[in-house]
Amino acid sequence: MGLRVVVLLLVVGAAIRAADGIIGYWDADRACSEWRDNAWQKGGTGRMHFDSEVKRYGVASVRLEGLPDREISVSSVCARMPVKPDGKYVLRFWSRRVGAGGSASCQVLAHRVVDEQHTKAIGWVRLEGKERLEIAPSDDWQLHEVPLASLPGGTERVFFYFRVKGETTLWIDEFSLAEEGVKVELGGQPALTDADYAGIRLDEANLPGNLLVNGSFEEGMKGWQVMNPATPATVAAGPEAGTHCLQIIGKEFAAGGVYQRVQIDPRRSYRLSFRADGPKLVGYFFTKVLRFDRDNHPRGWLGGEVLYSAKSGEWAACSGEFTPSPSTDNIVVYLRVEDTIGEVRVDDVRLEPLPLAQP
Repeated sequence: MGLRVVVLLLVVGAAIRAADGIIGYWDADRACSEWRDNAWQKGGTGRMHFDSEVKRYGVASVRLEGLPDREISVSSVCARMPVKPDGKYVLRFWSRRVGAGGSASCQVLAHRVVDEQHTKAIGWVRLEGKERLEIAPSDDWQLHEVPLASLPGGTERVFFYFRVKGETTLWIDEFSLAEEGVKVELGGQPALTDADYAGIRLDEANLPGNLLVNGSFEEGMKGWQVMNPATPATVAAGPEAGTHCLQIIGKEFAAGGVYQRVQIDPRRSYRLSFRADGPKLVGYFFTKVLRFDRDNHPRGWLGGEVLYSAKSGEWAACSGEFTPSPSTDNIVVYLRVEDTIGEVRVDDVRLEPLPLAQP
């Protein structure tokens, strides 16, 4: 590939500086406008894939499949990675490669800025003394940490290329370019400290079985608030003799139910569960979880949506799990219907904190 390359500078949505001293980070988890199959203007080669089965970290890796007598490559053609000619930088990425019949390599091309929209190639940056860093076959994931040699004078941007040729397959994951001496965490973000998490701290050795107050409704509506008085939500006879449960009577074009606010430990995941019975229910009964920050500002719905319908059966046990973001201080759990017709009874509502994931 010659050096007479002019690249159009595109403004992209993802921030390149993931943290102080980190110039660029690509997790390879999904399609990214900054990194492209180099045949993208012709519709792509069809040899670049995101592989959720073979990965070093996160959701996926990027997989490049070689072809005989043809080079397949992916590059950071639209990524803005600003550097200084006298700066000291380290390239890091994880690779895995099968098939010794072909070749795989990484290259770095230096550019200078022509104007606000264009850059121009001025030379290859040497990696371990060569223009190409050869990537050897390996059944296991290998970490590459390569200092960039002195950058050509006038360098203001760098662009990266991963290439394969022949009968070989290369996986790339967790790519980064950072200033020398800067630690890059997996995921590209600084490791969170305990102070970064909102909420409370639950004792791992003594986790409560249920964070909700009166999930059995044996104490009437204690702990619960009614969403909409126009949609009746009351205590009724439970599934066993002498017990109680929540009863919601859904109406067409109306929403209703009950809710409860609870403070949580955002370092861990949670299981939300209940039993429900509504043989003549038309539509769904479901849960929703709304998260709030330390200042009690709502920050969006979490994934705690669990559905029940008449097809679920008599007093069906339903459950789902969700993971809050670190900034979540407290949540509101909703037991609700919406545009649902008929009666549903709900019992044994539980919000169970799960053990912390082991590193």
